[in-house]
Amino acid sequence: MRNLLLLLLAFTTFATVAAENPIAVKPITVYYVDDESFEDIKENVASAITDRGLTVSGTLHVQEMLDRTGDDLGFGKGPYLKAESLEFCSAYISHKMIKTNPYNMGICPFTIAIYILHKEPGRVYVAYKVPSLAGNAEEVMEEVIDLLDGVVKDSIE
Repeated sequence: MRNLLLLLLAFTTFATVAAENPIAVKPITVYYVDDESFEDIKENVASAITDRGLTVSGTLHVQEMLDRTGDDLGFGKGPYLKAESLEFCSAYISHKMIKTNPYNMGICPFTIAIYILHKEPGRVYVAYKVPSLAGNAEEVMEEVIDLLDGVVKDSIE
């Protein structure tokens, strides 16, 4: 059975709540799954994005970059066994964000991270940052959170 918890991370504080409380998140929302592989979860995230009629515009190979540069920059080995982020955007939500305030252009693309920590090799984490939108953006902010949270939940449930 999947062990699914919603972890809320806020700067240096850490709180755990049940998955029934999906919003009230700043600045990062993290879910984890104990019984599926990294590759399966990554494929599920990509499918959840494309099932919404959106396109994965890029894959960021975070763990590879950190491992490649860590020693040269004095950080040593990174914390990840595997770590990638998938980028995507919604033209509809982007138009709404930008109509609310043109400075919101910096919010897209949205990114969902999938990673495994060295210290927890059997657990796959799926995370996204809750963006902070400029202007009177409560309605579109709710749509952004619904999109990100929906993609993640569809990929791990």
